[in-house]
Amino acid sequence: MGILGLKNSGERKELTVEQMINFFLYTLIYLLPFIYSPFGSESYYFPKAIFLWIISLIILILLLKDRKVKLDTITKVIIIFLVLIVISTIFSMDLTKSIVGGRRRYEGLLSFLSYGVLFIAAKNYLKITKRSINIMMILGAIMSIYGVFQFYGIDPVPRDYFHSTLMECYGFIGHRNFFSSYLLILLGISISVFIFYDVKSYLIYSLIFFAALVGTMTRGGWLSLAAVCFIGLFFILKRKNALKRAIIIVISFICIFFAMNYFKGGEIKDRFETIKDDISDVTHSSGSGRVAIYEASTYIIKSKPLLGTGPSNFWEGIKEFAPSSGFWWNEQPNVIVDKAHNEYLNIAATTGIPSLIAYILLVILILKKVFENKDDDKFKVLVIVILGYLIQALFNISVVSVAPIFWVILGVSSNPKIIKEIK
Repeated sequence: MGILGLKNSGERKELTVEQMINFFLYTLIYLLPFIYSPFGSESYYFPKAIFLWIISLIILILLLKDRKVKLDTITKVIIIFLVLIVISTIFSMDLTKSIVGGRRRYEGLLSFLSYGVLFIAAKNYLKITKRSINIMMILGAIMSIYGVFQFYGIDPVPRDYFHSTLMECYGFIGHRNFFSSYLLILLGISISVFIFYDVKSYLIYSLIFFAALVGTMTRGGWLSLAAVCFIGLFFILKRKNALKRAIIIVISFICIFFAMNYFKGGEIKDRFETIKDDISDVTHSSGSGRVAIYEASTYIIKSKPLLGTGPSNFWEGIKEFAPSSGFWWNEQPNVIVDKAHNEYLNIAATTGIPSLIAYILLVILILKKVFENKDDDKFKVLVIVILGYLIQALFNISVVSVAPIFWVILGVSSNPKIIKEIK
């Protein structure tokens, strides 16, 4: 029995709609992070966006053919969320940009509709097996090892002009911040499976993923991992063996952190110490300039609270509604601030407060379903993965490199039956 539930027999059988949807969902999960073109100036994001749109269109056609999706409360909420984004797009400040998405982002209406299709397909059709999870871990480990090599200046893969100036650890994702989002999803799974189920190979995966996360030098990613680990501690306080495995993880992570810091001449430790500086002395430049961006976001939200600027029109909103002085980018004419660097502020600013409420409601309804089954360790894994992504979203942005995978996870999480059937 394979990932898609196909029987190994000499007789060739026609694939069912469910099997085809599973095939395309796993194709996206496995390959999307690796999609890359060495040619042109859009090596990382545009090819991923095209791949996302094509896969989602195929899945949509299969969904329409099967017509078995039930309109339960969660499905209605995501449809409302998507409808609000469509309306925001119609009245956007730049219609074309809202539909396709800005350069090096491509998270416009087409991508949001794709997320919705993936969510509904995963919720109603996805089958998860031990083998499918292992493949995701193996591919993630390959990407992470490549990222660690990048961190130490070893990168044989050709880069486009823009990325040739970014000598940092980002794998094939395209940026270290987005790479950290991907790694947090992988770490949420690998750490939890090792601690809850004592699968030794997942300890190895965890160490590899953590080394890459350290290499990204993303403080938001580090803080998010620390936060979810603290939350996860409450799941194992009364489980002696699980606590022992958690201690092994922590000690191993500390050793990796200091070893990598040593071979990088102390750069990692210096980066880590800037967290304390930003917290103790909050200015516009704190958080790599995020505080100023957050403040500018509030001007946009106050000016266009219902529909926002339109997807991918954040920069247009800043130019129109934020003051023309007092922010660091006004002194740097070549800088474009095209995202709020906080996913929740970005949703409110670009698609309106109602769409943010719909998104938050969707997440709450899903987490409610997950917590209703919290006695099952598999659902604890989901809590760690979902919260890990949601926490890092406070400092990060949604991108086509990683967001589709999270939307698939949300879809699966909204259907407890799928999780209960995992052996």
